Formats: sequence, structure tokens, C-alpha cells
Amino acid sequence: MILLGCSISANSAYSLYLAPCFLEECSRDYAVSTLEQKPVSNRTRVEILATILKVAGGGNLKTHIMYKANLSYRQLERYLNFLETNGLLARILDNETLTFQVTEKGKEFLTDYARISTYLN
Repeated sequence: MILLGCSISANSAYSLYLAPCFLEECSRDYAVSTLEQKPVSNRTRVEILATILKVAGGGNLKTHIMYKANLSYRQLERYLNFLETNGLLARILDNETLTFQVTEKGKEFLTDYARISTYLN
């Protein structure tokens, strides 16, 4: 039998007696390990824009961008409109398939973003 990552032999005569002890020890270890982790902060708008541009790359479908950038459809629509309006992303219609491709200006943005983020991290 396995309880929260602790293994207890099912054949052991003491397994029923020791299970609560192992469970308590595992939960205590889990609580300590979760406290040691850094809190996850929300992404900034610039980080999201950079992620979308990286995912779009040489051409990608809207749904692929949405899933890989971890955005809702509504959020993605807003960001795509912003990127297109500012000339960082282009819509490409090829054989009835709509894809998005990074423009030269978008590539420059990604280069600058990578350079600046090295100073911030």
C-alpha cells in the first residue's frame, strides 16, 4: 500500500498499526516542502506578450498559441489584437488556415526582451 509517497508493505502485520504514523510523517514532510517553495507570482503583460511571440514563431495556429501560452480565448484575443496593431505579429491566411507569424519588429522585441530579462533575473 502507498500513502502520499510513503511505502508500506501490504503483507506486514503492522501495516494497519503503522499507517497513521507514516501518514502523519508524510503530511508533515509535505507541509515543510511546500513552505520552502517560492510563491509563484503572476506573469507581467510583457512576459505574456513575449511568450505569445515565442510560441507564434514562424507560424502557429491560434489554438496552439492559446494552449502553449496558457491563456484563455478572451485573453488571447486581446493580446493578439494588441500585437497586430503594433506590428509585432501578422495574420497569415494560407489554404483557408489562419496562422500567426512574428514580424521583424516582433523579432526585435524578443531580442530586446531577452537582453533586458538577463539583467532582471
